[in-house]
Amino acid sequence: MVIRMQKLISAIVNILPENLRNKFKCFVYNLNAHKGFHYSYANKNWAVTRNTIRLLFDDNPYYLMNEFDAYLRYRKIQKGDKVIDAGAHIGTFSLMAAKLVGPEGFVYAFEPDTINYQKLLRNIRSNGIANIKVFNMGLWKSADKLYFHSSGDLGSSIQADSSNGSVIIDVINLDNFWNSENNPAINFIKMDIEGAEIEALEGAANLLKHCNVSLSIASYHKVNGEETYKAITPILEGMGYTVDTIFDFEIITYAKK
Repeated sequence: MVIRMQKLISAIVNILPENLRNKFKCFVYNLNAHKGFHYSYANKNWAVTRNTIRLLFDDNPYYLMNEFDAYLRYRKIQKGDKVIDAGAHIGTFSLMAAKLVGPEGFVYAFEPDTINYQKLLRNIRSNGIANIKVFNMGLWKSADKLYFHSSGDLGSSIQADSSNGSVIIDVINLDNFWNSENNPAINFIKMDIEGAEIEALEGAANLLKHCNVSLSIASYHKVNGEETYKAITPILEGMGYTVDTIFDFEIITYAKK
């Protein structure tokens, strides 16, 4: 009965004009009142409000915003924090983090997919946020140029070869980035980079050694047939971090000193 009702609602929604369809989606989202987020749609913009924070997005942020608190299970973002968002996509995490850290804090956002990168820039401008610096490059264990499958959505990823219409992108390691920014005291790293987290952590040894960093890493991606949490756990433990992996709606690995 429930499944039939869901299909009926979906069929009704799909025949509505875009404006009404998106307003109806917001109505459904708000019925769930998921973690205090409130959604609205007007003038082709999605708005998300939580407490005193209100953010605008070009694209529907609902499913990405649902993940926000999962990354903060072990450590909340605090005023003045310096945050790295690796795999920023359209900026749901970056923009919320920028509001939480306040003007005395900063967010460094990495997004190699050109389509996502342009959406991220538009969303930053729409919200008038000045404390985010965006890098249109991927993260790896060293500076290089690598093949990249650019899908313009969540599935973009570094590739082994030029198949599947891959493009070539610039990648950097976090240690070089950290040095180039005059070694800021990074407090929090959120990482969701479609399997490249192994190499990204290998390229962050100095940063992780010298900063008191808390990490939240999406580690369900498969590399050589195994989820990446199995590989990143010994890397982080070898750097002196306490590591815990949670198997919830997706697999996230948390680490702290």
